Amino acid sequence: METKRVEFWNTPEGKVHYRVSGDEKEKEFTIEDREIIDVVIRSLEQFFPDALERLQSNNVQSKPNYSFYRYRIADDFIRCNFGQRDNLHYDIDNGMFSIEEVVCPRRGVCRDEGVICKPELRSILGREEFKVAFAYTKGFETEEIADRLGKSVKLSRINFVL
Repeated sequence: METKRVEFWNTPEGKVHYRVSGDEKEKEFTIEDREIIDVVIRSLEQFFPDALERLQSNNVQSKPNYSFYRYRIADDFIRCNFGQRDNLHYDIDNGMFSIEEVVCPRRGVCRDEGVICKPELRSILGREEFKVAFAYTKGFETEEIADRLGKSVKLSRINFVL
């Protein structure tokens, strides 16, 4: 399975389900979904280190079972940020997260809000600049990036000063 684009949602039963682009079959997210877990944790390490640190702290009791520990970190992050089923954007699109406003009964009082839920991206680039730069590093041409992000080619060019 290639996890380029994934849509997640929380079920009324309290489970996390997902669908990978190109596959209409919905699946329950489990400890066996190692490829997705790896993508989530790599992205957390790179772009949301504060969220990863808090998730690790919140799940430290699971660390002796390392596979379960990594699953819990990914599952908690997914529940807090990708819980709405929609057809507008994939929640993970080629390694990029599309953070959603997830309905949560603890909104406004949760100590993890702004850290795990709706985390702050760590980058010197703005969010749109970052998306362009990320797509460029993945080998997309300027025209493809512009089309993918719904921008003009002129707006999709970034001049990097080294």
